[in-house]
Amino acid sequence: MRTYSHFAQGNIFNDGRQANVVYVTKNYQMFNFSKFNRNVFLSPEFLKQAEIGFVSPIIVNENMTVIDGQHRLKASEQLGLPIEYIIKEGLNEDDIVRMNTVQRPWKMINYIEAFANQGKEEYIKLLNLLNGKNVYKNVTVVVQVATNSATVRGVRQEIEKGEFEFRNYQKTVEFLEYLKLFKEKTRVPYRTKLAEALYTLFTYKKINMDKLITKVIRTGLNEELMVKTLNLSEAIKELLLAYNYRLSTDSESYIDFAISAKGSIIINSEKHDWALDEYEKE
Repeated sequence: MRTYSHFAQGNIFNDGRQANVVYVTKNYQMFNFSKFNRNVFLSPEFLKQAEIGFVSPIIVNENMTVIDGQHRLKASEQLGLPIEYIIKEGLNEDDIVRMNTVQRPWKMINYIEAFANQGKEEYIKLLNLLNGKNVYKNVTVVVQVATNSATVRGVRQEIEKGEFEFRNYQKTVEFLEYLKLFKEKTRVPYRTKLAEALYTLFTYKKINMDKLITKVIRTGLNEELMVKTLNLSEAIKELLLAYNYRLSTDSESYIDFAISAKGSIIINSEKHDWALDEYEKE
């Protein structure tokens, strides 16, 4: 039967039939998760989307196992928002895997979620860190810190192969806590290159990171960082200049550094043992 659609303007007809009923609830405990979708990452951007409202309902099977939409469900639960759902009987875990792999190109976080859901401990720890309260949720930065890597290229391959391991889990947690403190004290928002610059300084024995926060505020660098967008070398340079503020070059606290012909910063100081690469130990 052709029925007139009153939701659209003009002479448009709907000749389809009702296939599924959309339900809505705030009883999040009624849903079950498979081992393939239990661990998820919720970015700030995704949570903002949830606040605005999702267009598509989640899909569950007759056992209320979530087949598609685990991120939407978790976000709604975290924010206390109602979630819409459709029941489609006969779907199972094979459909979860199929939908997760064909819907979109995978990003690094999708591999992290997938291996965490396979029970790989290092990936579960990484995902828990990323989901921590008020933690910087930039996956690239957290992974670089976790592996003590200058770039993410090689690390991405390890993650995609299921071979990711923390270089030093405790130092990763320690730095992310420091990054949160830096943001709170200086009021400078999280920025990727600034975070990478702070981690670079974090690896040097001589640099007092608490004193760095004081110097950043005292010199007014925090006000500049609120509006400036710096590359990595510029961020390291500005932080070191602030750290050396009112220090003579013969002071024990002074950090000697130079700028290479290519513009990178060379810090003439000793790194912590845990931060040394194999070639640096030789």
